[in-house]
Parts: sequence; C-alpha cells; structure tokens
Amino acid sequence: MDQLVQFISDQWLLVTAFVMVLVAVIAYEIRQGAGGGKRLDASAATQLYNRDQAQFVDLRGDQEFRAGHLPGALHLPANATDERLKRVKKARAVIVYDENGLQLNKGLQRLKSAGIENVYGLRGGIAAWRTAGYPIEKK
Repeated sequence: MDQLVQFISDQWLLVTAFVMVLVAVIAYEIRQGAGGGKRLDASAATQLYNRDQAQFVDLRGDQEFRAGHLPGALHLPANATDERLKRVKKARAVIVYDENGLQLNKGLQRLKSAGIENVYGLRGGIAAWRTAGYPIEKK
C-alpha cells in the first residue's frame, strides 16, 4: 500500500491523466446507453435484416443518402417531417445508422418517442458497413 501511495505522489500527472481518461470512457458508455436501443455490428445487423426483414433507417443528410445507403433504407434525416417518421414500420425491427455511429442517440430517441420499441443502432454506422464489405444502394 505504501508503494501505491508513493507511486501516486511521484507520478501525480500520469495518475491524473489516467483518471480523466477513465471518466471519459465511463461517460461515453453511459451516454451510449442513454439513447435506448441495442447496438449491433454489421454482421448482426445483416442477420437481423435477412432473418426478420428488419428495416434500415438512415439518419444522414440528403446528399450522403443519395451517394449510397443500406439496402431498402428509409431516409429520416434530422429535419424530416413526422409524415416520413410514420413510414417506419412499427411491427418490424428497425436498425438506425448514420455515418460513423456518433449520432445514433438522437435517432434512437426520436423513434422510441414515436412508439417504435424494437430499435437497434448500427455500431460504427455506414462506415463500418462498408468496411465489412456489405452492399450499398445508390439513388
């Protein structure tokens, strides 16, 4: 125990940096969980899409959506009307994605507040989907 106290007093800057990184990681994990919905990797999302006819929902802007999106995805950007939100099929599983997975919480919360319960987020977004080599549709 004395060695630990001595180390902390000798390396206070290193210990402070470690604690700050640890707090940031914990805060990130809590924030990810606050959005509701489970996170899936590209492989699990593909299985859910194929097995249960899950619906993909793209949260990105118009230009990004036209450049390429997941198969059969419904485009639901942040500025989309509630009419477009009504096109999401409540009876099916819904997989929400953005470019890299950093904006999922807003989309998940929006769908949950619209009464859609079976909602998942694509971990890593469409970037992870592309990296895994899965198909992209273009309009």
